[in-house]
Amino acid sequence: LERVVEAGKLLATDTKMGWISGFEMMFGLSSSFMNFYINGTITKAALGKKNIGYMTAILPFTATVMAIPLSRIANSFGKAPVMIFGCANYLILALVVIIISDSKLESLGWGLVFLYILGGNGRAVFESTNKAMVADFFPLNKSAAFANVIITSGGASGAAFFIFPTITKFQMGVTCAAFAGWAIIGVFAAFRLYWAEGGGGDRLRTYTKLVNDVGGNTNQNRNSHGDDSDDPFLAMADKKAAKSDNDESI
Repeated sequence: LERVVEAGKLLATDTKMGWISGFEMMFGLSSSFMNFYINGTITKAALGKKNIGYMTAILPFTATVMAIPLSRIANSFGKAPVMIFGCANYLILALVVIIISDSKLESLGWGLVFLYILGGNGRAVFESTNKAMVADFFPLNKSAAFANVIITSGGASGAAFFIFPTITKFQMGVTCAAFAGWAIIGVFAAFRLYWAEGGGGDRLRTYTKLVNDVGGNTNQNRNSHGDDSDDPFLAMADKKAAKSDNDESI
């Protein structure tokens, strides 16, 4: 219960958490859409119930294969483009199912693998870059931030479990597409706030923020120590920057 309260406080006090919640809910809804409708209706009709497992295995396989190239892209160009890539995959997945009739999709047979690759790409971003982003955004509130990730993604998936059986394919697809669109906007907005706050994980900005947070001054703190080797703030900054680098490499 304490973790839930902390998560609620962070959501209420830090706008970035609200913006990225769209991505987390998109993942929960899209995962349920894959399991409930694509697996349960389209793939089942196209390949038979016994082959659903083979197609479903493509999701974690794709996520694993994509982890390394996505990490390299994030290291070279930042996490924002990778997050948008994840949103775009889920958006395309929803639009394909909305636009193309079930009969045409079912006629593709094993060609339906492309839907699972799209889902796997989105999952790869959720499991890696998304979590690294959360760690970067909330370095001092990681437990509350990750609790929010679990609550929003799990909550959306749980809600879909009850709602999706009562609505049409079109309504399910539109819901997932709408949340994917919201996720794209949210990622842009959250990163703009993060950058405006001086985020980026570099050593100097982290050091300055740590000192300012306790009412100090960067130069005064450095001068008081003479040598920065024993500076506790600098040690904390180094530790946070190293952790950020490790998160990006995941």
